[in-house]
Amino acid sequence: MILKKAQSAIEFVIIVGAVAVFVIIFLGVINANISEKTRENRDLVMQEIAFAVQDEINLAFRASEGYSRQFELPSDLLGLEYKLRVKEGSIYVRSTNEKHAMALSTLEDDVLNVNYPEGEIDVSFPIKIKKDLGMVSVDKVNV
Repeated sequence: MILKKAQSAIEFVIIVGAVAVFVIIFLGVINANISEKTRENRDLVMQEIAFAVQDEINLAFRASEGYSRQFELPSDLLGLEYKLRVKEGSIYVRSTNEKHAMALSTLEDDVLNVNYPEGEIDVSFPIKIKKDLGMVSVDKVNV
């Protein structure tokens, strides 16, 4: 009788262990899928931000003299801070953890004046873009 109980206990432990292993593997796969979707969504948001800035600069370049517009960008990438830099005819967007990055070019780099230190735009404030004397300027809005 004791041998049957011991055998039943061992079988129970083996079954519980196998189920636990399958549950852990299942949860790991789900976690990997969620992480991948979050990464893809952040990349899409980053791409939208880069294209929005590119469109604003190109629109200002093509606009008539005196064009001025104020716009805002999201302050984060789905909970992740990012940096935006416009320099030498290129737009760079990268996350602060440096796992996400994107670069685009603008139409004309020789007519672009970015009034930020090192061309890094502070996305926590509204941004003003204007065209004067053939130069497109990107400035922060004084609040």
